[in-house]
Order: sequence, then structure tokens, then C-alpha cells
Amino acid sequence: RIEEQKDMEKADANLAALRQASSQVRQEMAGLNKRIPQNTDMGALIQELNIQMRERKLALTTFQPQPDVKEDLFKRTPIRLLFQGTFLQIYQFFYDLERMDRLLAPEKITITGLEADQVCQVDLTLQIIERNTALSGG
Repeated sequence: RIEEQKDMEKADANLAALRQASSQVRQEMAGLNKRIPQNTDMGALIQELNIQMRERKLALTTFQPQPDVKEDLFKRTPIRLLFQGTFLQIYQFFYDLERMDRLLAPEKITITGLEADQVCQVDLTLQIIERNTALSGG
């Protein structure tokens, strides 16, 4: 009888630990789903990038989406951006990109110093990543 009670208490403790772990996993998955959604609202993402570039006073000269690249679990949409600004403005823009809710992966970055006014030109290819809907249960 005492042995059964100890087993029940142990089972209750294990169940509580499993519930807590399950809740934590759900929270982490919700965060991941926000950073890597199934569908990208490309218009909203472009607008967000444009706002960040204007706030950093960067001059965007080219915005060029590339063909999608499909992989097993993800779809990547490369976007090529050409823009100009000071090195500090560029650094701050990259900091902003890293802090975005969406996962954007810089693939190729070329920064060229121009002679005029300490301005740099940036050729950046960003990867916009989406979950593959066929494998994500939706």
C-alpha cells in the first residue's frame, strides 16, 4: 500500500514534468513557426525591409527577387538587394535584419567602398525561408 502510494506520487511528478516540457516545446515551436512560416506575405516583408532601409537612410537601387529553391523541408526565395550608405548605416541595417521576427539568411554580401562621402555600396542576397507545406502537416 505504501509502495503504491510512492509509485503514484512518482507518476504524478513525472506527469507534471512531462506537461511542463510539452508546454515549453509548444512555445518553442510557435516561435519557430513565426520565424519560418509556411507562407510568406512577400508584400509585407518588402514593406518591412523598405521601412528599415529608410530608417537607416540607405539608398536602395535594386530589389530583385530570384527563382525559388525547393528543398526537402524548406523553400528558399533569394532576393538581391543593391543599396548604398555609410558603413555604420549598413552595420545598423544588418543588426535590424538579425532582430526581425522573420528568419532572413544573408547568403552573399559584397561591400565596396566608394570615394564619395565615405559611402559604401552593398550587393546583398538574402534568403527568405518558408516551411515546405507538404511536410509540415498543413
